[in-house]
Amino acid sequence: MNDPIGAAWLIQRYALQLVMPPAVASRIGGRRATHAGRPTTVETYVESMRPAQTLRGNLTFHLNHEAPHFELLSRLFA
Repeated sequence: MNDPIGAAWLIQRYALQLVMPPAVASRIGGRRATHAGRPTTVETYVESMRPAQTLRGNLTFHLNHEAPHFELLSRLFA
């Protein structure tokens, strides 16, 4: 995915291997859009929604804008 944020950024940055993919994968794009898919829905946000490119920024975005993925959280903090 191009320009991931939230859970997708955390998975990519920390090379997490998940059994279940996240329900929502977010990214930055030209305009706000939602593309429903199975098993993952892709949410596109505008540049002004970009979180800080840090653990804290993307974790906060994940918890505020995406369905919390408990396996991701568990592996992230293991």
